[in-house]
Amino acid sequence: MQVDGRAARLHSLAKRGAELRLREILGEASELVKTFPLLRDAFDADELPAKFLIRRGADRAAVAAPAPQSRNPGRRRWTGAQRKAQAAKMKAYWAKRKRV
Repeated sequence: MQVDGRAARLHSLAKRGAELRLREILGEASELVKTFPLLRDAFDADELPAKFLIRRGADRAAVAAPAPQSRNPGRRRWTGAQRKAQAAKMKAYWAKRKRV
């Protein structure tokens, strides 16, 4: 019975190793295509793995999409007076907590 457990564990580890290697290969292929854009047309779409095709489409979409201008474009900033008032409130809060 223990032999089956070892075989299952070995199979699981081999599968994880193969998945990792496949990701590395896909990453290398993606880098090659970025470096040499003409390689995109060198392969037939049926020859490439589906994940590579999806990633390739995502790369094109990322290039076509405009970059966001700021992290929170609609965010209002505090004025100096607001910050000063909040600082005074917090100082009073912590002074009260120290006394208790």
